Amino acid sequence: MDSVRSATDNARETVRHAAEAVAPKVALAAGQARSTVRGQYAARVAPRLEQARETLPPAVDMAAARAAHRTREVARTAGEYAAPRVEAARTAA
Repeated sequence: MDSVRSATDNARETVRHAAEAVAPKVALAAGQARSTVRGQYAARVAPRLEQARETLPPAVDMAAARAAHRTREVARTAGEYAAPRVEAARTAA
């Protein structure tokens, strides 16, 4: 039983060490990915969306804008609701 506990503690420390070593690299990669995606969006998607919006009737454009606004509000509310729960689960894990 002692050897199992020792192996478990050793594995836990190894995982913690690996997580600490990898975290900065993951954060850097995530930042680079965000930057790349923003650039791709601005270069490729945004112009096509603008062109598509110009061809829509005004009522459809307004309905889409309202739907987008409501979607952002709901996403923000969901994030505010979920963030403490996710953090609590992460801490518990």
